[in-house]
Amino acid sequence: IRENFPVNSIIRKWNYIENISSFDGEYQNYQVFNDARSHFFANVDWSGGYPAATGIGTYAGGIMVEIIAVTGDNLINKAIDNPLQVAAHKYSQSVLFGELDSHFQQRTTPKFERARTVGLPNNNTIYISGTAAIRGEKSIIAHDIIEQANITMQNIEFLISSKNSTETYISCEYQLLRVYVKEIFYLEKLRNYMNLHYPNVKKYYICADICRDELLLEIEGVALAIY
Repeated sequence: IRENFPVNSIIRKWNYIENISSFDGEYQNYQVFNDARSHFFANVDWSGGYPAATGIGTYAGGIMVEIIAVTGDNLINKAIDNPLQVAAHKYSQSVLFGELDSHFQQRTTPKFERARTVGLPNNNTIYISGTAAIRGEKSIIAHDIIEQANITMQNIEFLISSKNSTETYISCEYQLLRVYVKEIFYLEKLRNYMNLHYPNVKKYYICADICRDELLLEIEGVALAIY
């Protein structure tokens, strides 16, 4: 707003939420954040889709939000859906927790897309939202970190594949993957898996809480479309 960018010029958001899955009485921290985000977005035209986003837990700091916003003529700026997963902004009430928002009379959904492709013709960057072992809208209950990592990366691989795009690119090349892992003792096993399957990709690992208790990791990234 200070830079005179419209709110719907936001293409990528990171939402860092202290104790993301914890409750204050009947109110879940992540759901309270989703309600606040829904109020902030309510009077904005999102017909082109919401930003790509990550909502991740921290152990301090309250709420911190980081954004990338772009605007300009002849800019390709499209939301990417994933047939393997229900769009987060279309989640049913059954996978949301906490009290109903008094204005919307329901628990509001997380307002983000699975990814966005942004750039100029034949030069597109794909911003991949935080992705976990979720199919449809349900978590895949697997207490093995490698199984969750495999399902997560299957979701991402299909999301950015040419089979899931109306663009004419041949493939996508990862520029980086950021891996959030719930517990530090999973890190070595997870790193070995990622290095085996994605040896040439720049990777960052962060110990952080995940928005669902049963999920052990979340992965986001940036990819470049290859034409």
